[in-house]
Amino acid sequence: MSSKVTMMMTNAVHVLLVSIVGAIKWFEIATYKWTNTYLRGMVDAAFRKGKLYVDGPKHYDPQVKNKEEFYNRIIENPSLGIGETYMEGHWDCEDVEEFTYQIFMNKIIKSYMNPLNRFINFLLFKVVNLQTKQRAWEVGEKHYDLGYANVNLIHK
Repeated sequence: MSSKVTMMMTNAVHVLLVSIVGAIKWFEIATYKWTNTYLRGMVDAAFRKGKLYVDGPKHYDPQVKNKEEFYNRIIENPSLGIGETYMEGHWDCEDVEEFTYQIFMNKIIKSYMNPLNRFINFLLFKVVNLQTKQRAWEVGEKHYDLGYANVNLIHK
């Protein structure tokens, strides 16, 4: 083949690859926006069951300072996400005790744990979870095996 034909083929492959990557990125962004909006709607719907409204007027409505972090963390792990985002200052509330009371009395967390969500959580914890008995030793050695020299430094 001549170098001209080779150059044209190279350019065509390059254009094709750039187009494919662009299409994948567009799909990724569109999917993220759709799922993020859908999941935020699920969180808001769960809150509404307990007559809780994000940035609502009641003294026990959560006033959210960082909506993206608030929603993402609650979507990932509802009960832990609510507590952690509060402790990190992503939201506040005049009456946190009443907010918590509303969450438990209206069974908001329980309503989230429908069969589909339980199955998804099972997959996440059993299939994707990196915590195994064998890995526990590896993690323990990295985090707790300080060595004799470091122990002496701690006790001085």
